[in-house]
Amino acid sequence: MKQAELISQLQDETKKLIKRAESFCEKDALQLKHQKNNTSWSNLQCIEHLNHYSKFYLKEFELRINKGKSVKGESSYKRGFWGKLFTNGMLPDENMKKMKTFKKMNPSNAALNKDIINQFIQDQEKLLALLEKARKIDLNKNNCRITLPIIRMRIGDTLTFYVYHNIRHITQAKNALNQN
Repeated sequence: MKQAELISQLQDETKKLIKRAESFCEKDALQLKHQKNNTSWSNLQCIEHLNHYSKFYLKEFELRINKGKSVKGESSYKRGFWGKLFTNGMLPDENMKKMKTFKKMNPSNAALNKDIINQFIQDQEKLLALLEKARKIDLNKNNCRITLPIIRMRIGDTLTFYVYHNIRHITQAKNALNQN
């Protein structure tokens, strides 16, 4: 796949996520806070979980993109070992497996309101700008940190993982509303 195609796909998916989040703003607070049971997350908890990740990843992306090695011409993109491992099971489907989250990323005890949806939208708009800047760097040759401290991935893999993670939890947030 061409690097430009990957970035365009990630931008398109991010725009869809923004539209979905904007639709959540139309719901009332009780709907957004509703949990099916004590172990499931509400719509707002799903979004707050994403906001926790955004704090880490958006800073990391900005740093790595600003310092990145330039791309030369039309560059192809190929996922690395860690990228394949971490992104393959992330997108939601009918066989989606539950995953444990890090304690510091768990929003279960947070007092939440609609402001967190606005924060998510702002973060995704920042991501769109970073993706546009990423067109100028080589997504294969620039690495960045992930939330697992000992692993670094290609920035293209990390951007893909981050967007797929957002898709997974926005789908979960939508499903939480449908369970009311």
